[in-house]
Amino acid sequence: MKIRVYRKDEPDFQFGADYDEYFDGIDWRQAQMIYDGMLEADKLRKFEFFDRDVEPLKTYAYWVSSDEGDEPVGPAAVRIRSPEIWWPYSKICARIKALAEDNPALVRIAKVGATARGNDLEAIYAGNSKKMVALIGSVHPGESGPEIIIPALERMIKERKDLLTYIGIAALPSVGADEREKLVQGYPCYLRLNANGVDIDRNFDSDWEEMNDDLGYGLRSTDPESATYRGGAPASEPETRAIVNFIRDIPELSAVFSYHALASICGGAFLSAQRSAGDDDYSVRCRQLADWYVAGMYPAEEGGVALPGFSQGAWLGAHADCTSGSLPDWVYATRQAPAFDVEWDGYAPTKPCMQDLTTPKLMREHQTRHYNGLVNVIAHSR
Repeated sequence: MKIRVYRKDEPDFQFGADYDEYFDGIDWRQAQMIYDGMLEADKLRKFEFFDRDVEPLKTYAYWVSSDEGDEPVGPAAVRIRSPEIWWPYSKICARIKALAEDNPALVRIAKVGATARGNDLEAIYAGNSKKMVALIGSVHPGESGPEIIIPALERMIKERKDLLTYIGIAALPSVGADEREKLVQGYPCYLRLNANGVDIDRNFDSDWEEMNDDLGYGLRSTDPESATYRGGAPASEPETRAIVNFIRDIPELSAVFSYHALASICGGAFLSAQRSAGDDDYSVRCRQLADWYVAGMYPAEEGGVALPGFSQGAWLGAHADCTSGSLPDWVYATRQAPAFDVEWDGYAPTKPCMQDLTTPKLMREHQTRHYNGLVNVIAHSR
């Protein structure tokens, strides 16, 4: 029996705006047959077809049939992504392990928990273990984290090891490892929730019961079908509990940076807890750290905040904008350390990330920017 494979390019699909229902009703008759031949079945039941004629950053819909007149089955949707921009879980673990093996006197690894599907969540610690900056990645799977955090830590150990004697770095690079792996493997749609359907950044035990309307998104966090669903109880999720363990184990917490935005890129917008807005001392500390980070990302020789590409309404710097139940809100309530969700800042050259169009060049540029931002924060915090 021959197998036929049909494919249709979907250039109108938009990451972050379109979801699974986009592909409902697409007619296979609009697709092109790209294969008509024999395939060997694995265990006499499962066929695998590898399409090697594809382009990065494109989304395709596929159908399959036999040559016996049956209606093609589908569509199965796939987005082609670069492994430079979306790191698989195996690569994240390997890079962390290599850092520890290459720097045994400076770096250690510790398991702080597991994901909903049982993947280990390992934290990496470098430098001064008594006073540390915490870096947390992919709390929302479709956003940013390991591709920024790990290269920054690798480079700091190589080039500015001296800074780590004053303030160490504790990193939990990929909290959303379960669902992020789907994106690595080609699932086309933006993913925000964990495998249990919970928004980890609404699941922390800090006035969790008071959360209802998520005004920033026009959603209701008490709704189990919402993209900001808070979960059935505070800290109900294993990923949340892993972050809590991670943060509580740091004796003196200088700051927490949790990386967000989209498609492995984030900017210089630093969102702290809404409820901290009236705390003048805390607000000053948050603004100072955010300003140091921004100055490192966009140095004066590039024009600083006047860097071409910034709109007048750019969100550079610190803003008290995170709801109750969020990570920054919980850190403020329990540790009083400056804590931020790091978001897109309005810098026009990075806008492609909002449509999952991040290129390797853009990724490398922002790895450098965030490294420089972190160096500036630690250098000024000594």
